[in-house]
Amino acid sequence: HLYPNITTTTTTSSVDDSMKDVELMEFEDCRERVKELIKDKVLVGHSLHNDLKVLHLTHPVKNRRDTATYRDFSSTKTAKKMVTPMKLKHL
Repeated sequence: HLYPNITTTTTTSSVDDSMKDVELMEFEDCRERVKELIKDKVLVGHSLHNDLKVLHLTHPVKNRRDTATYRDFSSTKTAKKMVTPMKLKHL
């Protein structure tokens, strides 16, 4: 089951105590469901490789739009010489 392995102490987690009563899905069922949902689709997100790695999935690079790596989705901070993703609301 997936829920017991989720850490809820991070600032980026959207999991909270209200989710403890949801029906759990086996990992392999979840993986297969995601695999079918993204098949032949353009996948858009931030650091997609992390999500794909956790699910042991691959997705064609030509069908990925990763805001962490896709140049058109990034803006450059010249003062710190860092490339940071733009907010989706600005795209």
